[in-house]
Amino acid sequence: MVCFAPRIWQRTALNGRLGVVGMRGNRPSSRAEGAAGLKLACLGERLPWATNPPAFGSDWPARYGAPHTDTGLGKFVVTGGAGLIGSNVVSRLSQAGHRVVVADWLEQGDKWRNIAKSLVHDIIAPPLLRPWLDRMRADIQGIVHMGAISATTERDGDKLVENNVRLSLDLWAYCAEAGVPLIYASSAATYGDGSAGFDDDGSEAALARLRPLNGYGWSKHAVDRRIARDIAEGRPQPPKWAGLKFFNV
Repeated sequence: MVCFAPRIWQRTALNGRLGVVGMRGNRPSSRAEGAAGLKLACLGERLPWATNPPAFGSDWPARYGAPHTDTGLGKFVVTGGAGLIGSNVVSRLSQAGHRVVVADWLEQGDKWRNIAKSLVHDIIAPPLLRPWLDRMRADIQGIVHMGAISATTERDGDKLVENNVRLSLDLWAYCAEAGVPLIYASSAATYGDGSAGFDDDGSEAALARLRPLNGYGWSKHAVDRRIARDIAEGRPQPPKWAGLKFFNV
């Protein structure tokens, strides 16, 4: 659904746009299964499945080579990499031979199990991510930004700004400056009650019509609108980028 590899990007014309991805239960829906493969193909043009992404649950090693082999490709950073969606991104990139760096809080409990089967190159606490990126700038191949406070019941506006708005805009600016491809997670919560429709229109006018119903949705919407304004004004942007609006279906 979202592609950075030129051959797929040309086919989908979704580079530099917002797109919709569905989730069913604890896995991508049928609509999203192809998107998930394409999404990662965007970031790694040399991934072996770039033109034929596998469905979730397929026999990966038999079709695409042995997992966990270091191909010498650059590092991919996955924020929120220990979460549900992020850990699946980590798994796919790792099995393709990429060095994957997870930026996330593991905290108490079993969240670490989400990435236990993946070969992780490094794990970074979110507050240390920016200085780490500055040191490793020449070796970053792409950033997949899934990290956020995702609770629609969160009432602390400052917390939402710090974690959802500030971090997203800082990564956007970093990728624009460093020339690093970026995929970031928006949300279906930006659509509010749906009265303005559910189009993938990322223009300023279309986004201005949306009315999120909670602070979480607003925080994601604020990032989408800021990016739309940057694009409209011709400000610096990552060389290839896309925003994904995740649904529960």
